[in-house]
Amino acid sequence: TDAGGEIIQQFSTSTRAGTSRFLWDMRYPGARLSPPAGALTDVPGLDRWRPARPVAPPGPYIVRLTVDGQAYEQPFEIRKDPKLKASDADLRAQFQFTVDIRDRVSG
Repeated sequence: TDAGGEIIQQFSTSTRAGTSRFLWDMRYPGARLSPPAGALTDVPGLDRWRPARPVAPPGPYIVRLTVDGQAYEQPFEIRKDPKLKASDADLRAQFQFTVDIRDRVSG
């Protein structure tokens, strides 16, 4: 979830006893696109341009794991790569811009 408690994305998997690891690519869900008229829908990757998925901006987040009805939460923070010249405000503005594009093209 983001700092406001809004769910960013949900993942589900089968479980087995033991240690598991999950990596999130720090991207929000992408656009939901309807196939264009005449698209080759049976051929993966053809006629399917997709805008880039929004990258989560720096800030606080919460991961929630639910196992057998029991929920566990852990806060974490995404920090800006120190090599980037952009400010946190610039990254948030870029994030909002890509979210706006995603929402406008979603069908």
